[in-house]
Amino acid sequence: MFRLDTPERLQAALHDAYVIERELGGGGMSRTYVAREVALDRRVVLKVLPPDLAATVSHERFRREILTIASLQHPNIVGILTTDEVEGLPYFTMPFVEGESLRMRLERQGPLSIAQTVTILRDVARALSYAHERGVVHRDIKPDNVLLSAGAAVVADFGIAKALTSAREDRHEPARSGSITAAGMALGTPAYMAPEQAAGDPNADSRTDLYSFGVMAYEMLTGTTPFTGRSPAQLMAAHIAEPPPAIAAARSDVPRALADLVMACLQKEPGARPGSALEVAQALEDPAMVSGAFASAPSLPATMASVPAPPRVRPATALLAAGLLLALGTFLAPRLRVTSGDVPPSEVPPVASLDARAIAVMPLVSLSADSTDEYLAAGMTDELASALVRVGDFRVVSRSASQLAQQRGATPTEIGRDLGVSYLLEGTVQRQGDRVRVTTRLVSAADGFTVWSDVYDRAGRDLFAVQDELALAVVEAVGEELGVPVGAALADRSASTPATPSPVAVGSAAAPAPAPPVALVARSAVDPVAYDHYLRGLALSQRRDAASLNEALREFGLAVRRDSGFARAWAGIATTQAQLPSVTTLDARTASARGLAAAERAIQLDPQLAAGYAARGMLAMLNWEFDAAERDLARALSLDQDDALALQWMGELRLRRGDASGATAVLRRAEVLDPASPGIATFRALARHSTGSLDSALATARRTTESAPTLVAPRLVYGSLLLDGGQTDEAIRELQAARALSPNAPSVLGALGAAFALNGERVRAEDLLNQLRANPNAPSAATATAKVLVSLGERDSAFVYLYKAADARDPSFASEPLSLHVWDPIRGDPRFAELLRRVGPRTERDGRRPPPPNAPPAGRGRGG
Repeated sequence: MFRLDTPERLQAALHDAYVIERELGGGGMSRTYVAREVALDRRVVLKVLPPDLAATVSHERFRREILTIASLQHPNIVGILTTDEVEGLPYFTMPFVEGESLRMRLERQGPLSIAQTVTILRDVARALSYAHERGVVHRDIKPDNVLLSAGAAVVADFGIAKALTSAREDRHEPARSGSITAAGMALGTPAYMAPEQAAGDPNADSRTDLYSFGVMAYEMLTGTTPFTGRSPAQLMAAHIAEPPPAIAAARSDVPRALADLVMACLQKEPGARPGSALEVAQALEDPAMVSGAFASAPSLPATMASVPAPPRVRPATALLAAGLLLALGTFLAPRLRVTSGDVPPSEVPPVASLDARAIAVMPLVSLSADSTDEYLAAGMTDELASALVRVGDFRVVSRSASQLAQQRGATPTEIGRDLGVSYLLEGTVQRQGDRVRVTTRLVSAADGFTVWSDVYDRAGRDLFAVQDELALAVVEAVGEELGVPVGAALADRSASTPATPSPVAVGSAAAPAPAPPVALVARSAVDPVAYDHYLRGLALSQRRDAASLNEALREFGLAVRRDSGFARAWAGIATTQAQLPSVTTLDARTASARGLAAAERAIQLDPQLAAGYAARGMLAMLNWEFDAAERDLARALSLDQDDALALQWMGELRLRRGDASGATAVLRRAEVLDPASPGIATFRALARHSTGSLDSALATARRTTESAPTLVAPRLVYGSLLLDGGQTDEAIRELQAARALSPNAPSVLGALGAAFALNGERVRAEDLLNQLRANPNAPSAATATAKVLVSLGERDSAFVYLYKAADARDPSFASEPLSLHVWDPIRGDPRFAELLRRVGPRTERDGRRPPPPNAPPAGRGRGG
């Protein structure tokens, strides 16, 4: 007993359960090794308590504490895999993470950039928030315990110090000199120790982690800790009594907001620090943390109360949705954070009842040393989800919904309840040289236990073949575990094409019958290098900003140049071309022509590829060919009835065509499939407005701004709806907040300029008008300029810009702007009727509408 002082002796004691590869070192708390777990053929980190420490702790209490820590399942936490004893010494294992520690990064690079610092701190704060909410305090946050892998930071050794302290207390042996406390194991590391830790306060709580977090942040920015160069005793005394030097004295380019946050974490009194790690994480999401550009932006209240508007009844129109399309394409990030809020029960999307075939495929985590390999994990996630649906006939929730749940740090039980699934499929992807390793596990949402897991290690020269093979293997294993027959479909994987599904009545009450299981694409169908470019393009396209979309277009282009028969890459080109006019100066007609050629090629190569039809439908809508758009989007949804993006586009099209009720039904279904989509949420607010439910529309838009306070589009939509409802002062407040986030966006400038004009602030409106005229070719600039001119009473000039927008197929002008009350001053002009005929389908309700109560007279401001 207690003779495991060498790797050889430990190996002999472990028998054949683990194969020790090397020792990583360790301190007084543990001896640490890299080992291979034989049963699952995976590398793990194995930590064994040293004999002198093991003799002072209750092994059973230590085991219970480790089991509590093992319940932490979060993408930014290195979890506990197993715990046991060997020769009387407790040990536990953790996943092996390829990469480097933050300590190694600091030693190699010195002070980090602002962007690097904020990215890493945000991940650590999210991990702390998740653990603190579950009663687990780290007590030893420092760069050594933060691991960097694939562009993400993960925190190791969560709660170990607490487990040791509790296990000692269970033995009725208070910490004393020469034991745990003296070794600095249970109370932290002197250079990062909170004052209350240094003073031995037994009531120290989660705010001690915030202080250590602040010390680590200080070091990341300046290259040193606040009290560097002192002995451990002097360090502890300094933490208790000395104020840390100001960050600005060591580094002048740190944004004020970031410096203030770090110094707040370093307050001596716990009560003076931020209230929680969640507050810190939310603060680190503010644009001011990365750039000083918004440092002077007006502060916004945490909660925006909706202002009741007098009820008014108006008919459903086609004209409300598309005017803010540019903003939706430009400003909506791929996901938004959703909170429960005060959503009326009637407005909560229904969640399907639990069944054994309902699975959430959680985004796989990339463990590769190269951060550019994140696209590989994203591609594998999509491939697994697609395979489960097509081969196994499972119900799989959308990737973005799973991603949102993962980011919230929800437990498996919470995810199961929220998403209506019985199982979660989790895993990691790691590429090293020409090898790709994928670990997967199936977790029961009922109790959080793993019901199946496996590891797949393949040569990675052919990524498409690897993904195809692993997806099929996982589906087969999961199907066997859940009793879902997939063998026949797997045997038929060489089938040419699936049977043509019947058309879908989109938005109808009756759900379409699922298409029969089909085989995946044959492994040899795509050139491996082309597939690699495709995955890179797919990951880039999900960011939706101009630079990323152009880079995605380049990657898709490389893919089709390498393999001209790659249908999905052609569909990627088509989809990207359709998005470019909303974020660049590329005109809609040019983008539509280029994109349509790519979409036609995708459909020709694979007539069963839903993405090809969806892209062609969106391009047709961009070119105002609404009948063609309707046919293609319906075809796409007949091939993939759960395509939330195609449903969003269909909802948008229904709004443009005057079918607000149909749009509401389609968007409701899209939101059930993808509750994290900001586009769907915002269009639902517009659809409610179009059906005459102004109060409901305002409530929905307000909740979206609260859930996504840093996104421009929700504030633009909310402000525009407030303006249309006659709440001009409130509209100005929201639109100014949108402008603080994007100072030069034409859609925002146009809406805010109109609001100023209607409020009698002509000088401010003219200032914005001049800014718009200075950049006339920007997306949506023509429509935005006309909106300000109408509000200023300059009708003739307004028509010049409206016709210019119509000729250019301005993406924000297709239909929506002409329904807002801001256009009422020109609604009776014959030129307005001519404009309606030029821009596309309308309803019979396009005549003059009465202004809302308390609205200013047409063409005048409240003070004019």
